Amino acid sequence: TGSIEGGPGGTNTGGKLLHHLADKRCVDYKTCGVEGTDLGGTAKLNYDLSSLFSVGNFQLLSGNCPAARATTKEITKKMYVPMIQGAMRYAYKVGEMFGGEKEQAEGAAF
Repeated sequence: TGSIEGGPGGTNTGGKLLHHLADKRCVDYKTCGVEGTDLGGTAKLNYDLSSLFSVGNFQLLSGNCPAARATTKEITKKMYVPMIQGAMRYAYKVGEMFGGEKEQAEGAAF
């Protein structure tokens, strides 16, 4: 899922791309954990994507390309979630909390 996770002792050293972004945003939207109801930990989205990657891998290895295409579409849809959550978070910070340059720049990134 685009992760470069895991420092010494399994610590999160920041990660990269959508994997880490999903983990950061799940805290804000209470979508962490396997069930998506926790306030911390791994984002449910990352569990879902890992599962879909495994399914897609099996589909490709077994020659079921039409199913793999459908799985790819599901993965693609889910990968938008952390970006939408980020846009919503910073729109709120700028619009409702009168955020400054930092918040405006963060919002522009989404």
